[in-house]
Amino acid sequence: METGSGMVWYKRLYTGSLIRRSAEDVRKKIDRGEYPPGVFIVTLPSGKAGTLELMPAEELNKDLVRSRIPMIVGLALGKSEAEYLVMKIVQDTWDAQKDADVRHFLREKDRG
Repeated sequence: METGSGMVWYKRLYTGSLIRRSAEDVRKKIDRGEYPPGVFIVTLPSGKAGTLELMPAEELNKDLVRSRIPMIVGLALGKSEAEYLVMKIVQDTWDAQKDADVRHFLREKDRG
């Protein structure tokens, strides 16, 4: 896990193909409080629920939203790409452990 601006970034960040080349630059912008339009983030849920959440990066300009995000696990350009990342993460979880415990899968993978 990597932190910046109080946010925790998954060290093996999932990125969509449309943002892959600029993902590190976009991440640095987000850490500086700049939220590029059209960029979506995929996060672990703030509660104990097992579903991933996606939202426009612009939502991070709200302190309450930013403070409740436990970990950013994906970065995408557009909602469709973010939805694809969610499906990819769930599929990777299923392939690795034959269940849908995404939180456990990502935390274990982050340690490795």
